[in-house]
Amino acid sequence: MKESNIAGIGNDIYFTAEINDENIFSLMNSVTTRIRNANSKDPDEDFKTVGFYTPSERVKRAPEITLFIQSNGGSVVSCLKFIDFIEIAQKQGKISKLITVITGVACSAATLLAIVGNEKYITENALAMLHGFSTTEAKYVGALELLRNRVVEIFVKHTHKSADEINKYFLKENWFIGSQYVDSGFADGIFKGGKKEKREENISIRYIYS
Repeated sequence: MKESNIAGIGNDIYFTAEINDENIFSLMNSVTTRIRNANSKDPDEDFKTVGFYTPSERVKRAPEITLFIQSNGGSVVSCLKFIDFIEIAQKQGKISKLITVITGVACSAATLLAIVGNEKYITENALAMLHGFSTTEAKYVGALELLRNRVVEIFVKHTHKSADEINKYFLKENWFIGSQYVDSGFADGIFKGGKKEKREENISIRYIYS
């Protein structure tokens, strides 16, 4: 039996897997389960057998999802599929907030997965890596420039950096430790267990308890 690389406790999801269609589908299922559980009239019953709240009540019960990411990367196309899924779920009021936390190491497409959080964090000893854009998927070689441009647009949207600034990080391999990743503007702060150290614009640190 294949061991799952996606686990969860409450609304915390731990993704420690390659980014590919199979694992992204499992991740979407994991998020969907939490949406259904949050909207179940009786959380102690199987969400498949009980009624659901009205749309207005559902918005009030939209769960806040925390996604912990440890991955060496993988398919950009699979990652974009998950980004679309999350954006649609938020627009429909099914998720109130996505918090992403890099832990261990996040390389390549894994940093794309992390950057789209409404709040994004990295643990103190985690590593993150951005590098030159490429694809090993032969069927997407013709769309390489389209994919590259879209990834740059997503990073611009979620970091408020310019496209020129983002493109510089895609010219070569760039490694960051936790605090460096925050200082470079790719994460909002350092995540330490139940609290987050969030850097303000004046670089001072304040503590937010979850």
